[in-house]
Parts: sequence; structure tokens; C-alpha cells
Amino acid sequence: MSYNGWSNETTWTVGEWVLNDEYLYEKAREIIFDADGDLEEAAIELEREIWNTLDSLIPDFDDLCRTDVDWLEIAEVLAE
Repeated sequence: MSYNGWSNETTWTVGEWVLNDEYLYEKAREIIFDADGDLEEAAIELEREIWNTLDSLIPDFDDLCRTDVDWLEIAEVLAE
């Protein structure tokens, strides 16, 4: 099932936060750049860094959607 062009609603939500928040976007772009084309590595690092930031800002974020976020898809969008 897709949602607004993303693989699911949770990935869309996190992707929108990353793409529309200056700090998250810059951090994510830095991660993509540092991965030097290895999007799987970038996805792992995005999950670690961006997740920790969002989890600290949004109560129960971890419980709501950790397993549903497609970090590789977010990395691919950021790499475009």
C-alpha cells in the first residue's frame, strides 16, 4: 500500500518532517553526502540520527512507528 507517493503513511510522515525541517534536512543531507553513494549505509545512519532527534521531541514516537519507517526510501529521496 502506498501513501502520497511513499511506501506507507509512517514513512511519508517522517519523510515530510525531514524534508521540511531545516535542522533535520541539513543533518540528513550531511549523512547522505558522507555515505558517498552507499544508500544502505546512509539509511542506517539516518535511522540512528534522525530517529533519536524525533524520538526526543515527540512523546511515544518510538512506540508509534519505529518498525514502519522505510529509511532506505527516505535516503533515496534525499539523494535525488
